[in-house]
Amino acid sequence: GFTAVLSNGCPRYSDWCYTNGQNNSIRYWMDGYEKYYTGMRNRVVGVKTITLYNNNNANACVDKLKHWLADHGDGSDIGGVAVVCVYTDEWVYNDTLPAQSAHSGEYVISQMGNDSAAHAMTIVGYDDNVWYDINGDGYITTDIDINGDGRINIFDSEYGALRIANSWGTMMFGNGGFIWLPYSLLNEIVPIGGLRRVYVCEVEERNVQLAYKATIGHLNRGHLSLQVGYGLTTNEKDYYNIFNYQGGNNVSISGIDNNPITIGLDFSSKFGALSDYKHYYLQAIDNNTSSGSYNENNYFIRDFSLMDYRWGEAFELPCPTTSIPIGKNTTTTLSINYDLLPFDGTPVPTNWNSD
Repeated sequence: GFTAVLSNGCPRYSDWCYTNGQNNSIRYWMDGYEKYYTGMRNRVVGVKTITLYNNNNANACVDKLKHWLADHGDGSDIGGVAVVCVYTDEWVYNDTLPAQSAHSGEYVISQMGNDSAAHAMTIVGYDDNVWYDINGDGYITTDIDINGDGRINIFDSEYGALRIANSWGTMMFGNGGFIWLPYSLLNEIVPIGGLRRVYVCEVEERNVQLAYKATIGHLNRGHLSLQVGYGLTTNEKDYYNIFNYQGGNNVSISGIDNNPITIGLDFSSKFGALSDYKHYYLQAIDNNTSSGSYNENNYFIRDFSLMDYRWGEAFELPCPTTSIPIGKNTTTTLSINYDLLPFDGTPVPTNWNSD
């Protein structure tokens, strides 16, 4: 997920969430170039982690996360968000906060799941006045080793919780899509690199300079990789993966039906090196080696365009070749010849170090 948003931007929830009443929105892939274009402007420019447990400083680690949520840890007027991964197999998320707690009556995660079915959710806030009796002893405590690890720290405190936003919809999960995760359960989140960590990212709005627009049909996105390239000649190609065999086998590219989708691929991150290039490529790589039938009418690139926004307006240069089949276990390449005039653009950094 972070690889995708680092390379292609982050769309709005209202754009990517499928809302026609079908209960399969998690399989849906966004359709519509303008939606992708809007996402290209919302950029994640780097991802790092905050460790929540490291030897004996759990309290300070959780405080660091809270500062990030409040003001990015630097006194900013706007806070940040974070991503936590939890195990959802047999987790308990339908209990509610007691009457005396802040946000009483709202749903709370009262038990983490077994070590399977990892699921990522977004941390959007916290409240130290939320409390829940995790160990069920009838008391709300902060000084009892309730998890039995031989230490007493914030993971034993039954006061305080993070506010979590989930992607399962506003009607079917929690408090309109939100839920509380007690601090006392943070030592049971999915480890990253052997430590209990959360991801945080820095974001910015960015103007799009160059982009690809394409309409593609494919019935098995787990066998499909979409790559882009550029060069002075057809022999000089430099591809990077955006959609790279993702989304599962035997699932169409849309995820919900067999219709093609129109996508947008950001090219701006490579803009600084493109002033002399005259050829632009889109490749669809199919790696299906099975012996089953393969109807090429269901696997194709219907159209492909280069979008140039550098001069303050949208200029679309379509590829003259259209409706090209994507062959089984083959690489299909389309290209556009375009003499890209020099322009004073400055690339944006795309990564920074973890803590």
